[in-house]
Amino acid sequence: MNVISMKNPKNIPLIKRSDIILIALVLVGTALLFCLSTFSAEGRTAVVTLDGEELTVINLQTAQDEVFTAGNVTVEVKDGKVSIIDSDCPDKTCVRTGELSKSGDASVCVPNRVSVEITGESADGVDIMAY
Repeated sequence: MNVISMKNPKNIPLIKRSDIILIALVLVGTALLFCLSTFSAEGRTAVVTLDGEELTVINLQTAQDEVFTAGNVTVEVKDGKVSIIDSDCPDKTCVRTGELSKSGDASVCVPNRVSVEITGESADGVDIMAY
């Protein structure tokens, strides 16, 4: 009777040296892509509109930290990012959106008809992302 053992008959390692090198290269590449997308310098401009009319345009690369109102909404520019920090709307979705910093980011307060959108060239060539 011929019995086949379930043990590794030739002592072949389950993970080879080339597998470890491949995994390391993939991890380094992923970290590099993450850093490039996070810290890429984009030509960013924040456009604040009220009732469909452009209220102000802010160059986020050179803007000073400030807080201003657009209708019943308070907008904050800080550290090259813009956010809606207060609104009298009932659900406050615009406030929970948080800081906007990348091209294509937007926050809209529908009841107050105020929107803040980041425009400019994206360094990675991506126009829009959907999740």
